Amino acid sequence: LPEGEPWVFSDTLGLMRDRCGKYMLTGPSRYLEVCRVLNRWMKDNVNSAIDFCCTSISVNMDYAAKLHRDSNNCGPSVCKAVGDFEGGRLGYFADDDNTMELPMLKADHKQEAVYLDVKADFQLFDGLRGHWVEPFKGQRLSFVFFSVSKYWKTKPSVLGALEERGFPVPTAEWN
Repeated sequence: LPEGEPWVFSDTLGLMRDRCGKYMLTGPSRYLEVCRVLNRWMKDNVNSAIDFCCTSISVNMDYAAKLHRDSNNCGPSVCKAVGDFEGGRLGYFADDDNTMELPMLKADHKQEAVYLDVKADFQLFDGLRGHWVEPFKGQRLSFVFFSVSKYWKTKPSVLGALEERGFPVPTAEWN
C-alpha cells in the first residue's frame, strides 16, 4: 500500500487462492463479458511473438504501488494503463535475482532500473522481480494480467470457468 493509505481501489478478475489454499473464481468474475473483453483486448494487443497465458487480471484505479515483488504470482505479467495522466511508468529491476532486500535494490548502483511505458503499450515484465509505479498526476487505471502461483492445483471445473471467460490458461508445456 502507498504510505498512509489504508486501502486502494483494486479488484481481481479470474482465479484467486484464498487463505485456506482453495483456488476459486473471484466475485467480479461473474461479469463474464467484462472478463472476455479484457482478455481479448490483451490478446489482440500483446506482441504476437509472445504467447502470453494468464489466470487473473488485477484492475487498479489511481494506484502508485511502492517497490515490491509479487508473492502469489508465477512471474510473467503484462501491464497496461489507460487514462488522462502524466508519469506512472512501471519501474522495474529486470536483473533482480531476489538475493537483495528490496530497499537495497534502489541503493545498489549495479542494479539498473528500467522504466516501462505502460500508457503507450502493453508491457511484459516478471512480477517476481522488484517493480513499482512511478508517481503520476491525473487519473490512471491499470490492468495487470498474471497467473496465480500453483494454478495447476485448481479443479478442472474452475479452469473451465476461466476458459469460458476468455482467460488463456497456461498449460503444462507453458509452465
